[in-house]
Amino acid sequence: MLNTKVEQVADSKRNDTHVLNTKVETVHGKSEPPAICHQATLPDHAWAELQWGQVELGDKRLTQRAVEIGAKMAAHPDAPLPKQAQTRAMLVGSYRLMNNKRVDMTKLLAEVYKTTRIAAEQQARVLLIHDTTELDFTDHPRRAV
Repeated sequence: MLNTKVEQVADSKRNDTHVLNTKVETVHGKSEPPAICHQATLPDHAWAELQWGQVELGDKRLTQRAVEIGAKMAAHPDAPLPKQAQTRAMLVGSYRLMNNKRVDMTKLLAEVYKTTRIAAEQQARVLLIHDTTELDFTDHPRRAV
């Protein structure tokens, strides 16, 4: 018997919701390449779940914390971490996650790269725009403010 699993794949962010493509995956006991069907929007927590909900950090609590922190950061990307966390407990939990030896930035980013790659593969054209501006102030003397 075939099961159909519907997941969301993040593709870009607009204001407080994230534009997503829905992927439908037929499950035969193993994963198959997804087919992207249509666009939808998700709140920050659902978007963060897609980005980091499957990351293997050796403990499900670490993965849950990564999702929680990712959602807080997505909700307030321009704020410093203490403001993003909103509570002292979340701030302390954020610092503990970031300092945990089992948490590897490569693992966290791999999940983001994967969802981005899946969404990009479904498009006819993808623009990768990079700002290569460099500022060098070494020849300017430091001034007191």
